Order: sequence, then structure tokens, then C-alpha cells
Amino acid sequence: MANKDKKNKAKTREENVNKDIYIDENTSEVNVSNEAENVISENIEEKTEVKEEVRKEPIDTIIEEYNGDVKSENKSEEQQIRIRDSAEISKIKKINKKAIIIISSIVLAFVIAYIALSIVNKMNSNVYRNIYLNDKNLTGMTSSELTDYLKQEQEALNKTSLKVYQDKVEILEIVPEDIDFNIDIASVEKEIFGYGRNSNIFKNNLDILYALVAKKEFDLSYNYDVNKLTDIVKEIKESLNDKVVQDSFVVDEKEYKLIITRGKSGNTIDEDLVKNKIISGLSNGMGEYVVDTVIGKPDPIDIDVIYSKVKREAKDAYIDKSSTIYKFVPHQVGLDFDKKDLEAVLSKEENTGEGKVIEYKLTVKEPKIKTSDIKWNVYEYKISSYTTYFSTSDQNRVNNLRVALNLLNGKVIMPGETFSYNSVVGAATAAQGFKPAATFSGGRVINEVGGGICQTVSTLYNTALLANLEIVQRKQHSLPVAYVPGSRDATVYYPSIDFKFKNTRQYPIKIVTNFNKNGSLTISLYGTKEENEYVISISSRKTATIPYTTQYVNDNTIAKGKQVVVQAGTNGYKSEAYITKKLNGKVVSTTLLSRDTYKAVTKIVKVGTKVVSTSSGNQSQNNNNNNNNNNSNTNSETPSTTPETNPSTGNQSSVTTGENTTT
Repeated sequence: MANKDKKNKAKTREENVNKDIYIDENTSEVNVSNEAENVISENIEEKTEVKEEVRKEPIDTIIEEYNGDVKSENKSEEQQIRIRDSAEISKIKKINKKAIIIISSIVLAFVIAYIALSIVNKMNSNVYRNIYLNDKNLTGMTSSELTDYLKQEQEALNKTSLKVYQDKVEILEIVPEDIDFNIDIASVEKEIFGYGRNSNIFKNNLDILYALVAKKEFDLSYNYDVNKLTDIVKEIKESLNDKVVQDSFVVDEKEYKLIITRGKSGNTIDEDLVKNKIISGLSNGMGEYVVDTVIGKPDPIDIDVIYSKVKREAKDAYIDKSSTIYKFVPHQVGLDFDKKDLEAVLSKEENTGEGKVIEYKLTVKEPKIKTSDIKWNVYEYKISSYTTYFSTSDQNRVNNLRVALNLLNGKVIMPGETFSYNSVVGAATAAQGFKPAATFSGGRVINEVGGGICQTVSTLYNTALLANLEIVQRKQHSLPVAYVPGSRDATVYYPSIDFKFKNTRQYPIKIVTNFNKNGSLTISLYGTKEENEYVISISSRKTATIPYTTQYVNDNTIAKGKQVVVQAGTNGYKSEAYITKKLNGKVVSTTLLSRDTYKAVTKIVKVGTKVVSTSSGNQSQNNNNNNNNNNSNTNSETPSTTPETNPSTGNQSSVTTGENTTT
């Protein structure tokens, strides 16, 4: 019965407590009466257990906690339960309050530390910690120290080179100067000093913290001349052994026929890939690079392109009197052809073979008034003249000089017109009469159709300079030549490399050539004498010498222990040329024409690896091989250590400008 009364009383107590606690539906808050103040339980099961324990045990006193003091009072059983619940809730509140205080303190400490870090970072003007550039620790470097370091890296870069090979044969050596390859110092400094500074405060600090735990690595960036790089790649492509030869065409202005020469399959390269390899090789100090070649075919010939370059209207010769200075305009013969007919001719099976030469007759339209019909000689005055010398031992080369001079002879350049060597001489093909002879290609001497014609280009270059004409396009040889002084040469390679000059005079000029079978050629310019005729002189000097290197190549066809020099080594050099202008005996100006670098010619020696029995016969054969190889390298365009002197006569080239001669 007593237990039943206890259960009833406990039940009554729980009902009373539940009445004292209620939930406001509008605010979702828990409210209690004054009697059971703040009775909230987060764990219903724990509360129930406490109640059950209280029900089971008699309670004579209650515990009330006031600032650590303990007091005992006789209370009813229901009051004891409510007060105990209230005490537990109070403890939970205090624990939560402490947790909030601790968390708030941690957050505040973090904020203070973050602000302090931001201030410290803001005040640091040097490179932050753990910043690397190409594995170099830059921590603490100032701006000037970083600049000095990058300049040192540039100096080291300038001393490097990249040798380009096709298989085991060196075809070209590239130095950073060739493509203006330089470290982009400003960009590198901006990137490094911008790290941890150029973003918002949170991102900046995160970047700095990241670098502290995991080093931040930067790479050098570079600048280079895209056009020069493109020219280098084209030179590599043109220097390949057994390269692809494209279809070519030229107009025979005497017979008025179109001569088309079919190309041939051969080695070629991926130009974009080679560009990337060159940049990578120079930046990484690779030293050597073997190009990957593929077999390519000539591009299909474009008849529309041929038509656009060949088709022209007939024009009468006349004297232009529109200005105070009369201008003579020579006639022009009109040329035309049927594109469909040419296409049909080229499509014939017999005309599709590689190397096939096709001659196609053009339709000629004669002008009504020809140059010869106008009785006015505008070519009485010799404006300038220049002579160079050559060896007569290489008859193929002599032939090529004669053919090129014939194509140049009589060419008229109008005032304001730009002369193009490639447009006049065209591709040096067998169809035009050119023969294989020694020429430069990829830093070595090889035999090629048209070899030697660069001597006519260099001669014409000096003639144009002495005529005080504007040089529009000129490229020096990669190796020294013997027929003109340093920095006074010019080269062509159809169609990529051309020589051009502009007639800046008031009247037309005409090219007149002279070939002497005894070993000299002269190119002159004739026109009309003007009021002010400058006397021109050109000087050049060497500024540095580049020693040659020796390359050894094993050869299993030569007896072991024997060596054969297949290409003589020659020092290269750097030079510069100046042009001086005089008027009425007084120097008007002296200006720099060009500064040029001529690379050394690598000495190539074949080393025998073949094991043979010793005999006088073999010794005699080896001696003959040596003599034959030495003779094969003798030609007048072989590099010389004294390019100012004629190799065959020892005489210097003579120069004539107007009535003045310079030697």
C-alpha cells in the first residue's frame, strides 16, 4: 500500500511539474513557473532515472548549491525532485557558458594572430620564405638582389649554344643571340614579388602559409624574336640532307615561256615541334638536339598562284612629265596563259614524275610603243661599280656565275621600285642552266645546284651601297666568304632568303654585268646624273675571332688508325661595316651598316675503324683517299680566315663609284 501511495505521489508530482512547464507556440521558447524555475532536460532518460532513484530512496534533506555552500532542509519529495532537476540544468548552463567562452577566446586569438601575420607580411618588402626559382632559394632577397641574380643567369645563358643534328651530322649551331633569346627579367620579378601580395588579404596570407609548409617553385620565363626563330627553323629545314624539294617555276623573259620543275620527296620536319625543341633546348641547356625527320612529298602546285605572278598586261614605254624631273618608263610585254590548259598539261602522266622539267609557251602581248622607240638615253652615267674575283678551277661554279650575271644584265629598276634578286634570277634550277657546285648549308659546305651565285649577290650588294641606294633586305652568310670583306656580303636562298634594294634616285637605273673568264666579275649601275652625287666609301673591320672545333666521325670503310679530313676547319669572326658619304669633298655622314657574326667552320675528320692487314698496297690506297678528299674540299667559296683578300690572286677587290675608285 505504501509503494502504491509513493507511486501515486510521484505521479502527482510529475503532473504538477508538467503543468509548470509549457511551450509557447508563437516563439517556440520553453517557459516555466516560478516554482520550477528553468527546468529543462536535454536527456529524458537521465531525468527519468533520477526520478526513479528518488522514488525508491527516502529523502530527508535536499541539496541546494549557493556559491559552493551546502544547506540541508526538510522538503517534500516533489520539491526535492524539482530542485534537483533545476540544479542539473544549472550545471549544464555553466558548462555551455564555459565552452562558449573558450571557443570565443580561441577565435579571438586566431583573429589577432591573423591580423598580426597580415601586418608582418605587409611590412615585408623582400621575397617571402621558401620561394624557389629553378631550385634556387630566393628567401629574403631584395628587388635589386633578385635583379642581379637574374642578370647573372642571363650572362650564363648567353654562353650556351644548341647544336642541331640530323642523325650524326651537325647542320646548325644556335646561340641565344640568333633569336634574341633573353630572360624576361621584369616578368619574373613581377611574378615572384607578386606572390602573397597581389590578391586579397585572405588569399595572400594563405599563399604565404602554403609556401612555409610546401615550397613554392617558379620557372624562368623568356622573350625571343618569333620571326628570327621562324627563319632559323626554315634554315634547318632547308639544310636537311635529302630534303623535300618543292615544285618551282620561272619565266624565261627571252623566250617567253614558263618553266616548271617538279619537286621530289625527301626529309622534312614538323616546324612547330622544332621551334619548341629549340626554345626548350636553350632554356634547359640541352647542348645538342637531333631533329626528328619524316618523309614528305612536294606540295601540290597551285596554278592560281602561278597565274597571279605570271599574268600581266602589256604597257607602253613613255616619258613621265608630270613632275619637274622627267622620268623614263620602259615598256612591258604582256603575258598570259590558259589555266585549264596548263592544268591539263601538268596532269599528263609523263609530266608528274619527280624532277620533271616542263616548258610551257606563254601568250605574248606586245606593247604599241617599246623602249627602243623613245629616243632618250637615260643610262649614260655610271653611278657605281664593284668587282670581285673567283677561282676558275671549279667550272660548274664558273658556269653558275655566268648564268646569274646574264639574268641580271639589262634589268631596269624604276624610281621608287624595289629590286628583288629572287624575282629576277628565280630558283637556281638545272632548267635555267645552273649546275651543282659548292655552297653553304647548315654551317657546312655542300654541293647544290646553283652553288656560288651568292658571289653575284654580294657584288650587287656593294654596287647598290656605292650608288647610295636603300637596302631593303639583306642577310649575311652563316660562314665567312673569301670574295668580299666581312659585313659586306649578302646571300639568297630561293624562296625564303632574298636580297632587295630600292631605287631612291629620280631616274631609272639599269644593271650592267661583265664576266671575265680569267676570274673576275663586275656589276655596274647606270642612269642619269643628278644634281647632288655623293661619293661613297665603305670600310669594315673584324671585332672578334671564333675558333673552330673538330668533329670526329667513325668510318668503317677506312683502315683503323687512319684519319681523313673531309672538311677543313676555319675560324669564324665578328665584324662590322660603316658607310661614309661625302658631298663636294666634305664628309656628310658615317653610319653603321651592320654588325655580323660568321660562325666557325667545323673541322670534320673521319676516323678509320676497319681492321685490315698492313700492306704497301693498302697504304698507297689510303694516301690516295687522303689526297682525293683534300682536293674535293678546294673551291673558291670554301671559308677563308682572310676574307678581305682574293684567294686566287691575293688582290683586293676594286671599287668604282662615279669616277672615284676605292680599294
